[in-house]
Amino acid sequence: MDIEPVIGRAAALVDDALVVADLHVGLEVELARRGVEVPSRAARKERCLLEILDLTGAGRVVLAGDAKHNVPFTSRREATELSCILGSLTSSAEVTLVPGNHDGGIDGYLPPDVELVDPGGVLVGDVGVLHGHCTPSGDVLDAETLLVGHTHPRAVFRESNGASVSRRAWLRFRGEREVVVMPAFEEWGGADVAEEGLLGPLSYPGVPEATLLDGTFLGEMEVGR
Repeated sequence: MDIEPVIGRAAALVDDALVVADLHVGLEVELARRGVEVPSRAARKERCLLEILDLTGAGRVVLAGDAKHNVPFTSRREATELSCILGSLTSSAEVTLVPGNHDGGIDGYLPPDVELVDPGGVLVGDVGVLHGHCTPSGDVLDAETLLVGHTHPRAVFRESNGASVSRRAWLRFRGEREVVVMPAFEEWGGADVAEEGLLGPLSYPGVPEATLLDGTFLGEMEVGR
């Protein structure tokens, strides 16, 4: 089964399911604790998710981990924002959450219609979907294709004068098992994978092909190990 990135969005279609990773709802709360005041972007994320659902006609949403941001504690504001987003999604589609490393205690904030599965992942058709901070488990362990988040991959473009710009990117590893690393839905932050490598315990075969959100194919991209 093919993984079809939604052009211009950090989301993919797998069969009838829309898969997104790393929403990090509540990131602004952590920034405020550090003295950086920025407005909440939860409503913007909610609108964007609903727009993608409408665009694709997907009947299911699979959240591949890190739906929320703060650990080990979750603020009241973060819990309210997360509940609102998930409630809106469940009114339009079935919702499954594969928890990530930022999702501790998230079961206390989920609407009753959200399916919470094992961190080891869930099969969507024949594609194993998981966050990527732990090894696959159950049927996902035997999947020939994995779709993961966690790393927040970015491609960095550097000028000769030292200036640089980075863009969120998809990474596709082809081997005995195909592994696709998703860009984070959260726009801020991310990893220069050429320098920093990939997060988590998964084994990634060979050198990946990189593609930007707008569909620009970058070819093979060496990643740090």
